[in-house]
Amino acid sequence: MTAPTVSYEVRHRIVGTDPTDWMMLPLFPAGQDIAIDGMTRGLQYQIQIRAVARNGKKSAWVDLSKTVAATAREGAAALPTNAVANQASMWGLATTVTYNATSPTTGASSATISVSAGTLVIGSKTISYAASSATVTGTAGQSVTYYLYYDDPQLVGGSRVLGLASNIVDSANVDGRIALAPITVKFPAAGSSGSGGGSIGGGGGSGGAGSCPWVDSWVLERRRGKIRARQVLMGDWLLGRDGSWVEVTYSVTKLAPAVVIETAAGHRLTCSLDAPILTVAGAFVLAAVLQGESVEILGTGIEPITRVTDLGDIEVQHISCAGAWSERVFMVGDDPQHLFPHHNAKMAPGTDP
Repeated sequence: MTAPTVSYEVRHRIVGTDPTDWMMLPLFPAGQDIAIDGMTRGLQYQIQIRAVARNGKKSAWVDLSKTVAATAREGAAALPTNAVANQASMWGLATTVTYNATSPTTGASSATISVSAGTLVIGSKTISYAASSATVTGTAGQSVTYYLYYDDPQLVGGSRVLGLASNIVDSANVDGRIALAPITVKFPAAGSSGSGGGSIGGGGGSGGAGSCPWVDSWVLERRRGKIRARQVLMGDWLLGRDGSWVEVTYSVTKLAPAVVIETAAGHRLTCSLDAPILTVAGAFVLAAVLQGESVEILGTGIEPITRVTDLGDIEVQHISCAGAWSERVFMVGDDPQHLFPHHNAKMAPGTDP
C-alpha cells in the first residue's frame, strides 16, 4: 500500500471456532495503540490486522496469535473451571460418570471411575470425547470426592486420559483443562462392593444438575411479580436483561454444588458453581470463577464481584428458557431489589434441558 495509512481494521476469533466467527472491532486511528478488551482468560485467539489508506484502499490481513493468560485467584472456588468456562460450556445429557468399588476383607479398597463417551457443547459447537476410566484406592467405609477433567488445550476431543484431582483448584488451574464433574466415591464396608454416579448432562463441568439459582432466590415473573425460584413454572415469563421477558420451558428442583457470589456493596446471588453469569464485558462467566469480574446488577448498576464462597451441595432450581442461546438470560438474586443476569444454561437448540 503506497497511500498513507490513516487507520487499522482489527478482528479476532477464538482458535478452533468456525472460520466465519470473526468479531470486528471499531477502527483504530494510525499512531494509536491497539488494545483489545473483553477477551476470555485461558483461550487462544487468532487476530488479524490490516491497514486502511486515506483513499479507502486496504492491505492484506496480517495474522497474529495470542493466548490470553489465565488469572489465578485465591480460594477453592475461584479458579477457571475449564478453558471454555466463559462460554458456558455444558456436557450432553447422555454423558455419565459412574464408579464401582470393592473392599476386600483385608487390604485397601479400590474403585474404578468411568466416564461414558460424551459431547461438550459450547454455544453452537459440539466436541466429542471417547469413554475413559481410572482406578483409585481408599479405605473401607471412607468417602472421597474426586474432581475429574481432561487436558485438551486445542479442543479437539477424542480419546483423553481421565485426570483426577482432590480439589476444584487442581482440576482447574491449567490452561486447556476441561472439567467433567466431581464424584464422591463411597468405599464400601470390608467384604462388600458398591457403586454410584449418574448423568452429568446439562452441567458446565461441575455436576449433573446444570447451571441453576438457589431455590429461595428471587426472580420477577410478568404476571405474579416477585417469586422464589422454587415457584417458577413452565409457561412463566421471567424478567430478562434490558427489560425483556423470557419464557420458561423447564423448571425442576435438583441438588448441586453451589457458591455465593457477592459484590463490593454486599449484594449476593446463591447459585450452582457452574451457573453462567453475564459480565459487563459481554462474556458468560461461571459463578465459581466470577471474582474480579464486574456485573450489571438490576437496581444499582455495575458492581465488581469481590467474593465467591463455596457452599457444598444445596437445592437449586434448574430453569430453562426459550429463545436464541445468547438471549436466555433471566434476572435473579438473593434480594429481589438487586438481581444478577443469569444464563439458563440450556444446552444447544433442539436438546432437552
